[in-house]
Amino acid sequence: MDDIMTTASYWKYLSRLVGEDRRKEKRVLLVYPIEVHGFDRHGKFFCERTTTSNISAEGCRFHLQAEVELGAIVAVSVLRSQASAPATRALLYQIVWTEPQENGREAGACKLQEGDLWQVVFPERVAKPSETE
Repeated sequence: MDDIMTTASYWKYLSRLVGEDRRKEKRVLLVYPIEVHGFDRHGKFFCERTTTSNISAEGCRFHLQAEVELGAIVAVSVLRSQASAPATRALLYQIVWTEPQENGREAGACKLQEGDLWQVVFPERVAKPSETE
């Protein structure tokens, strides 16, 4: 009987975790025009103009046509609003997940270098009661 109670408690705990946002920081739903440079899964260099779908101080999510592998390193820069203006200095990001889409793939990446591409003040993450105890 103890095994059944332990298993039931464990599943209850796991189901609560699935519904929680476990990121270290808050994501902001902002669309930035970006340029992504890197090597695809076949070792071929690519340079793609795309947009973010959300950003944080330490990562971003964007759409790509190129097939990139998990762990791939890409350079991301923000494109300026004026066509003649150069892009911002690129920062290195590592691809941490990809998901196939109808016309390419969504990718999530975490920042590997110090710097601020977004020029945004991000909301503070509010600690949950279980995190402060």
